[in-house]
Amino acid sequence: MAYAFAGASATQEHQQAAHHCASPDQANVQASAQHVTLIRSAEVQARTGLSRSSMYARMNPGDPAYDRSFPLPVNVSSTGKVSNRWIASEVDAWIVSRPRTRQQ
Repeated sequence: MAYAFAGASATQEHQQAAHHCASPDQANVQASAQHVTLIRSAEVQARTGLSRSSMYARMNPGDPAYDRSFPLPVNVSSTGKVSNRWIASEVDAWIVSRPRTRQQ
């Protein structure tokens, strides 16, 4: 399985980390993927239009803004530091799943 982010390749450890953070359905999709693009929080913010705090509020079950469908990050650090990335296709799927508010 290949990962792409910031021009570097990730290791099998990152694949395992993705499975720990993902739901069973997401894990099946990730396991069958040939290429997964990982993006930084700034890119998630740009794609979703959310601020950093709004993004993390959607991931926090104790927050009133919690959204269980919001994609969870994958820790890509092998040194124990927190270095999160999001799977681009999951972010894009979340965006598409949002209700449309535009009048046609």
